[in-house]
Amino acid sequence: MKKIFMAMMVLLISLSSLFCASSSSFSFSNLLESPLYSPSFNGSYEDTLVSPSAMHFRTDEYVFFSTVRFSEHYSASDWRENLKLPYINNYRNEYIFSFMSRYIALNVINSLYVNAESRSSESLYASFFNDISISLNLSWGISFFSAGLSVDGGTTLVRENRRVDGISDLVSNAYFSSYTTLDDSDFFSIGFSLSFDFDYIAFTYQLDKLATLEDNRLYSDGNLIVENMVMSIALSYPEYTSRGNLNLFSPRVSYTLKGNPAGEYSLYASADLKFNLLPDFSFSLAAGYSETKHRFFIFRPENGMLSFSFSLSYERYYFMLGLNTDTASFEHYYPYISFTFAL
Repeated sequence: MKKIFMAMMVLLISLSSLFCASSSSFSFSNLLESPLYSPSFNGSYEDTLVSPSAMHFRTDEYVFFSTVRFSEHYSASDWRENLKLPYINNYRNEYIFSFMSRYIALNVINSLYVNAESRSSESLYASFFNDISISLNLSWGISFFSAGLSVDGGTTLVRENRRVDGISDLVSNAYFSSYTTLDDSDFFSIGFSLSFDFDYIAFTYQLDKLATLEDNRLYSDGNLIVENMVMSIALSYPEYTSRGNLNLFSPRVSYTLKGNPAGEYSLYASADLKFNLLPDFSFSLAAGYSETKHRFFIFRPENGMLSFSFSLSYERYYFMLGLNTDTASFEHYYPYISFTFAL
């Protein structure tokens, strides 16, 4: 079994390397948008934010999680053209508070993001958006199988076209000023997922949106379902041996499709190598590639994104530092940092 697993692991890593060699914008509005996350990865708190059925396979016993994330977008051209405040482009800050058991989770998410609307060498005008949402996830499973249901809803607040002359203006507008509700910004959706985990290999079928809110009515049709259909496979090496000994290395790789496999879809390929120094102390190195509007083995680097990260986990603390870059010109960079605390 181990020889078969290693052969499949080498094959999938090779495919991931091919995607990267074949080589948008990144945000945390959906963790699936980062190729370092996969619906078929199971075991950690972060995995449950991607797929509700992952709750059944959690390996920790914590009931409360608090996460803060920061990200930005930097373009080499903004620096070369000597524009005003080139380090303020698409600043993003997220807070996530999660109350979780093995069967139910409540996530409260506050997501602030800034869009630079117009810029010259003397001035910068930006709009500030604040998404406030609540997500209720349910999960049930038996040994290798799990089913999950997600219900999400919220609204968006906005401060439009504000002059920003420095960091103090950014902080004041983002955190200490009043917002108004953005017209027609209320959102609501229902999704579900099915997961199979056989230790070395896992599969997940997921519908991010089985039904959504449209014109104040709950709406669903075939196009919505196909556009939000996710299929994912992952290979992983367990952290512990059959005798209960800790493995020093536990690699995992994943390949995910979102959309219509017969047409254009998004692909996500990722590889992660975890170093287990102690049962409650580890660090990981990960790389991934994602692409939108992809067709079967027809790669479009102009729609691609490379992602790299380093993460550290110690007892109830989790830290991640990452960088994304586009594969069209390699002139756009998206650094991000994340902290999580559990109780």
